[in-house]
Amino acid sequence: IPAIVGAKEVKSIPGLGSKPCWKQDAGYLPVSDGKQLYYWYHEATSNPAGKPWMLWLNGGPGCSSLGGMFTELGPFVVNMGSDGTLATPVIGMNPYAWNSVANVIFIEQPAGVGFSYPNGKRDDAMTANDTYAALVAFQRMHPELKDRPFYVAGESYGGHYVPNTVLAVEQGNAKLAAGSADHINLIGFAVGNG
Repeated sequence: IPAIVGAKEVKSIPGLGSKPCWKQDAGYLPVSDGKQLYYWYHEATSNPAGKPWMLWLNGGPGCSSLGGMFTELGPFVVNMGSDGTLATPVIGMNPYAWNSVANVIFIEQPAGVGFSYPNGKRDDAMTANDTYAALVAFQRMHPELKDRPFYVAGESYGGHYVPNTVLAVEQGNAKLAAGSADHINLIGFAVGNG
């Protein structure tokens, strides 16, 4: 798993059976009080400039969004043998990956989950505000995403994370001057099994 401060292009993944045909980067996004949220971003597999971008949040609370990336909607799947052990190649491509229709960012939140740090006191509003700060930092690193349609999706305790994050984005946008580079073009959200 790439663990980089800031953004770093992911060029290879040990155990992957084939080379990805899309750009991806990963690293840490600074938020508040020294917290760093880990993310992994996957451009769409075709015509990324013409596709929206979206955020995926797993629930829990305390579940890593990389769980969703490697087992549900992400571009990779962990290959298991019939006996429950890892197969070769260890990682394969997911034919149902959402990055076939959107540019997808997975953020591990709140701080203390997965590779995000440090662990500490948190609540849903604090988590949403940190996630919003991470999205602003991410969009600054990827200015090509400005004005593109943006969606937030998640599952399980994401029934709390997703609407609170959407509210934080709406409130953050309302504080910005017209035409601000930090405006996030929020279009909609979805929650599964909330």
